[in-house]
Amino acid sequence: MYSVLLVDDEPLILSGIKSLLNWEANDCKIVDTARNGQEASDKIRALEPNIVFCDINMPAMSGIDLLQLISRDYPSIVFVMLTNLQDFDLVKNALHYRAVDYLVKSQLEPDVLEHSLTNAKKEWDNRNLLNNADYIKNQGKVIQELLWKEIFLRPTPQALSNAPLSDNGHPFDLESYTAIYLIMDYSLQDHTKDHGELFTWEKDLVNAMAQKHFSSFSLFEPDHSSDSLVILCSTPRDPRAFKQLMEQFYQKLCSSSANITQVSICMMAAECFHGLQAMADCRAQLFAMVDHFYNTEQPFLLGSNITPISYMSLGLTGISSHLLEALREKNAVRCKSLLDKAASRIQNINHERNSAIWLCSELYTTVAEIFHKSIPDTRLSTYFSQSENMLDQIEHMHTRSQILDWLEHLNKCTISAIEQANADRCSFVDSAKQYVEDHIEERISLSDAADYVNISPAYLSSIFKKRYGESFIDYVNKCKMEYACKLIKERKYLIYEISFRLGFNNAYYFTKTFKRYTGLTPMEYQNALKNDEVK
Repeated sequence: MYSVLLVDDEPLILSGIKSLLNWEANDCKIVDTARNGQEASDKIRALEPNIVFCDINMPAMSGIDLLQLISRDYPSIVFVMLTNLQDFDLVKNALHYRAVDYLVKSQLEPDVLEHSLTNAKKEWDNRNLLNNADYIKNQGKVIQELLWKEIFLRPTPQALSNAPLSDNGHPFDLESYTAIYLIMDYSLQDHTKDHGELFTWEKDLVNAMAQKHFSSFSLFEPDHSSDSLVILCSTPRDPRAFKQLMEQFYQKLCSSSANITQVSICMMAAECFHGLQAMADCRAQLFAMVDHFYNTEQPFLLGSNITPISYMSLGLTGISSHLLEALREKNAVRCKSLLDKAASRIQNINHERNSAIWLCSELYTTVAEIFHKSIPDTRLSTYFSQSENMLDQIEHMHTRSQILDWLEHLNKCTISAIEQANADRCSFVDSAKQYVEDHIEERISLSDAADYVNISPAYLSSIFKKRYGESFIDYVNKCKMEYACKLIKERKYLIYEISFRLGFNNAYYFTKTFKRYTGLTPMEYQNALKNDEVK
């Protein structure tokens, strides 16, 4: 059953069209009505009807504007325009935007409406037949791309047996072929631009260039990074012709990318291989070239020209544990030393890219574990809290210099976070001390002071002891005893009055605490004052 939307600003016209036909007998259902173009646009997007009967002249958005908008986003929806005699200039525009018919409102009759509806249904069927054909064709390309991706990335016997046929029915030309790895560098782009959209444009551009240069090829994404592509393509056997073809393809692609997308391209092309069984060797060489590119940063590499590199271990086993220990101590010097050591190893040792990616992921995760919630600075807290985005960014780094730049930034952010944490720690402790001074004649607990400075009691206890070498409660009692000595010297209060004034529950505990800090009981201290034995 076909779904129909009626659009007109005149309720009388809407009612008339509804009542002119038995819509169900015509295999149709009126799903809704709209009184203006904007309302119709919203309902079309929500309901996606097959056929729209639409007035040409309406407030808010005209029927022509609506038709133009919808035909772009929903090309299979069929429009029949409703018009008055004076609207024929608008009718021409409507037909230009693929309206299937137009009806004069004053001449609407059941047979005229039914005839127009029949034409609209046929048009909808035709449009969807074409759309389905395009869909099937596109799906075929997608399936072929996925099959070649599977064959190349995992060249198992089962995958090799599923090698797809090309469009002309013959096997993909594997008599002589190579694999090309393309890396897109977005660093020259405005950071506000969507890299996903740029990648789609670049992929279309690569596809167009490949069609001009290779007799048969398959293009696919090796991962979901939106910054790399692999081309599996047939090539000439002659080494000179092969080299010339690769250089020409790279130059043309770089030139087109610079003009159209402003994306920089780096390209690695494996040597020429022969036969499906050599696919695993082709893959191994190409990904070895990716590591070679990581270390040398040469923008154009041919497999026949690369010099083998001996890769070594970075020798940084356990660095994350040492870093975590330094972070917990808020030791900026040690943290910087460890991160500098990591950068030095990256810079001076030839290593596989995956080792650097793993190292950066470990270091970031370690630092973020400490700082992702505790830094007031918005910039730093954002940097350390967006772990998923940052780990994804790390995976997209393709060169040693990118890794080094990233490590330098991590180092700066880490030191800033430590300095801020230490400054905050001093501020918290100073505020807690001030709280003690201001409330010396009250009962003071660790929880009360922690609430006052807005941190947890455990954290206050920890940072207070680290800074002053004594517990917070010992400091409180010391301050109270110093104040008690002052009150005793004034000779205005009895001992039990001083005890009560300082928030002690009983004189016995006050006496015990006083002796622990002064070496004398309050009475002994009072007598010593009389004898000038204490100051």
